Amino acid sequence: MPDPVRARALVGRDDELGSAGRALAAVAGGRGSALLVTGEAGVGKTRVATEVADRARDLGLAVLTGAAADGAAPLRPLSSAVLDRWRGRPFPSTEALQPFRPALSRLVPGWLEPAAPAPVAAGPAVLAEGLLELLGRPAPGTSGTVVVLEDLHWADPETLAVVEHVAGALDRLAVLLVLTARSDEAPEAVRASLRRTGADRLVLDRLPDPAARELAADCVGADPLPAEVLDAVVAQAEGLPLLVEELLTGLLHAGRLRHGDGVWVLTGGLSVGPPRGLVDLVADRLARLPAQDRAVLRAAAVVGDAQDWRLLTGVAGVPEEAGPVALRSGVEVGLLARDGGTLRWRHALMRDAMLAGLLPPEQEALAAQAAEVLDTSAGAAAGGIDRPGDATRGRRAAELWEQGGRPDRAAALLARLGRAAVAGGDLADAIGLLGRAAALGDPGAVAADRVRALTAAGRAAEALALGGDALAATSGTTHTALCLALARSAVEAARWDEALALVDRSGAAGTAEADALAADAHFGAGRLDRAARLAEAVATDEDAPPGPVCEACEVAGRCARASDVTAAAGWFRRGAQVAAAAGLVADQVRALHSLGTLELAVRAVSPALAEARRAAAGAGMLGTVASIDVIMGEARLAVEGPRASAETAAAAADLAGRLGMEQLHMVATVLHANAFAWSGDEPAARELLGSLPPEGGETELDGMRRCVLSARPLLAHDLRSACDVLDEGIGLMARTRAGAPVATWGLWCLLRAVLDDRAAEARAVLVASPAAVRSGNRAALAYAEAVERGRAGDEVQAVALLAEGDALTATQPWWRRLLRLLVLEAAVADGWGDPVSGLRADLSGFEAGGDDALARTCRDLLRRAGVSVRRGRGSAAVPPALRSLGVTSREMDVLVLVADGLTNAEVAQRLVLSPRTVDHHVARLLARTGASNRAGLRGVLRDAGDNLHA
Repeated sequence: MPDPVRARALVGRDDELGSAGRALAAVAGGRGSALLVTGEAGVGKTRVATEVADRARDLGLAVLTGAAADGAAPLRPLSSAVLDRWRGRPFPSTEALQPFRPALSRLVPGWLEPAAPAPVAAGPAVLAEGLLELLGRPAPGTSGTVVVLEDLHWADPETLAVVEHVAGALDRLAVLLVLTARSDEAPEAVRASLRRTGADRLVLDRLPDPAARELAADCVGADPLPAEVLDAVVAQAEGLPLLVEELLTGLLHAGRLRHGDGVWVLTGGLSVGPPRGLVDLVADRLARLPAQDRAVLRAAAVVGDAQDWRLLTGVAGVPEEAGPVALRSGVEVGLLARDGGTLRWRHALMRDAMLAGLLPPEQEALAAQAAEVLDTSAGAAAGGIDRPGDATRGRRAAELWEQGGRPDRAAALLARLGRAAVAGGDLADAIGLLGRAAALGDPGAVAADRVRALTAAGRAAEALALGGDALAATSGTTHTALCLALARSAVEAARWDEALALVDRSGAAGTAEADALAADAHFGAGRLDRAARLAEAVATDEDAPPGPVCEACEVAGRCARASDVTAAAGWFRRGAQVAAAAGLVADQVRALHSLGTLELAVRAVSPALAEARRAAAGAGMLGTVASIDVIMGEARLAVEGPRASAETAAAAADLAGRLGMEQLHMVATVLHANAFAWSGDEPAARELLGSLPPEGGETELDGMRRCVLSARPLLAHDLRSACDVLDEGIGLMARTRAGAPVATWGLWCLLRAVLDDRAAEARAVLVASPAAVRSGNRAALAYAEAVERGRAGDEVQAVALLAEGDALTATQPWWRRLLRLLVLEAAVADGWGDPVSGLRADLSGFEAGGDDALARTCRDLLRRAGVSVRRGRGSAAVPPALRSLGVTSREMDVLVLVADGLTNAEVAQRLVLSPRTVDHHVARLLARTGASNRAGLRGVLRDAGDNLHA
């Protein structure tokens, strides 16, 4: 039998290929983008994508391909594309990729470490960031990567969400994303998602008649077709390239068009050739086959993307041995095609044409029979959807139940699939499945599941609205489950009284789950005594399920944190142990996170927090990783100073932003701004703060933002202005009973003591706050009391309290120097202790860390104490020749690094300055020295060094 007829050239698509060529050239140059190829079925989208892929290979680019399919499993196109390169290969274990390993194992199952726990719920953003990290590493011998994802009109919501995220970040990678989708069949949600990718769109229209004639001629080679054949094919194809090829193939297969002696000959006339249109063409090919073969192929058209021929024989009602025979027949008549080790429809239009040839009652009966077979096979494992193949069949079975006139069966199966997706962490997919189940069946039956899925996905307000509408229509255990699910949503939304009302409405008060929820709500509302009683009762109940016990331990630990650090640590450890024993990875990470935060506050070092970060990264909980990094960034300021803090904060802000965690991104950005502010670069700090949404004026985060602005007056030693700013910031932060124990509280309290301004009031506010647990804040209380005792003439007590503060900040050298600067100023003014020795020791630390303003204050205090010290702003000594030109110590720091070949951006990073500030320093150096460029500055430095040595 003749092979299918295919054109050798891509006809009529010059403009589209021109756009694709420019995108390929950009990728070869390191700048990625996305192309979206759209058009109706059969217009040639795959042919364009194939041509782009071929040209990419010619340019030395790697090409990965994947395709969505009707009824296929979630993430199929992405998994196929990744497997195209990495099938059978080990995970490329690099430090940057390691946190994404659990998420990427969803695309390459063999990449999940054998001993690792099951991945914790990871949203599309985590998977997308993992893909970007993976694709950003070109294969050996290539200069970039082209990823072709076809038929996205069939893509699942999670695939589309990942594609959106990836497409929006390609400008920094040598990756071209080529997407294809039918414009005439894509649902509106898919079209909207593809628009949000921002991809350059290539819209393929039908070919005009001259181009269709050129295409038909190209299909058969140099010898011309008879005019009547060419006219008939062009007329019937109506501009669709696929139909041009299929109609010619039909003529050849029927023996009505033959080639011999350099001539194409039409035998028998077109009147007895293939009928008009693809439906009739497919019917013509199907009619040549035996009845059993036709039945199996019709079953394949109804089932969709099914590769198991045993299922098809069950649907068709024919003996099992008839399956392979029928599929071979489908290949021989050109309906099916081999694709590696599988079979597929030669084109999606072939399957559509098969379905169009069935009467509606025939389609409905076949769909119901297929649903029964697929539903039975998918639920064979203990009545559940346990394996990827089970879920894929179950998903298709639900669609077929609906098509077969049984929406009740479809709803029940979709609900089962949705619950399994929640358990597996596929929250976007779960929300879609459960929403469809509600639309087809009883909404109340799945309301609790929908509320839980939305809450887990961070959409608590939406969950409350949805569940509240359904609550009145539920009763019995369904009502109880929905009330508790809504109570959890209310806790997540910080609607504490609403959560308690829902627990009460559930009728489940006294159970472990209800009491743990109530404890969490009471804690959030500030009723710590009641929260502690409920939480401790659940946490010590040996018969309680592990989930509520873990939650109760968390609440009990938070309640104890302000008054009994040892007890709090004990509750957090118990929660971690219970979670580990039960395999509750997320709960274990949360408990370790809380324990580590407590350890860090008490000792400024935390093995538990490091363990929590490792566990979170290993489980793919990148949001938790970013949250821990924010805490570590704040801690690094106290230990190492602004430069180290800025590095960690910038990374945490970047990760949180890429993951779409808006609140955490804002907190990390404030921390980053704080590091810039303390390094003396207030313009950069204000620029970062200005990138955030406007303040609401009432939140803890607003208070933290205000506190950042206290650094500038403190560095200028304007203590009154600094205290006024901190009064505003701490005033907002103090409104939150469960707020973050940041070190700024202690600084504020100490400033009040130094200024002798309502010091007792400040001390009382700090002692009553969660911030009192932090060792740096407890040190500030000791320092503040030392200032007060010294002012009162009690030198012995003042010196003892200074030593107490020093001991509490022994592991926080940078923050210790900052606080001591205020204490030692008071000691100089009031004449107690040995401030000169302390100031000399701290001056060395400030100068070594590049803390110019603080070093300058330290020198001023030493001079006030009668000690002569060297002036200078930076850490570098200025040679006399350059000092005479007015070059400052900070400019000398910049000059040395510029002479070493660093760019302005690299100098900024090294000195913890903004690039704009470095630009100003370099401009002043050029003006002061008369150098015309950076090479000239290197010569100036070399000459200054030679003169110094001479």
